[in-house]
Amino acid sequence: MSSYNRPASSHYLEVCISSIGYHTEPHTVLTHFERFGTIDHYNFTSPDGRGFVFISYTNLEGVDR
Repeated sequence: MSSYNRPASSHYLEVCISSIGYHTEPHTVLTHFERFGTIDHYNFTSPDGRGFVFISYTNLEGVDR
């Protein structure tokens, strides 16, 4: 749990992971990040071959973990 208060807007529920390998399977990444909380939705993108994953959790505890 966070040691400070912040509003629970959707902006604070999202994390970005960069430099995901081109051949990394989405299932592998999601399985890892599900350990920290319930995932609401996600988006994989690879604009230049270097992958990015945006993961939105259902609550702040998942982000803080």
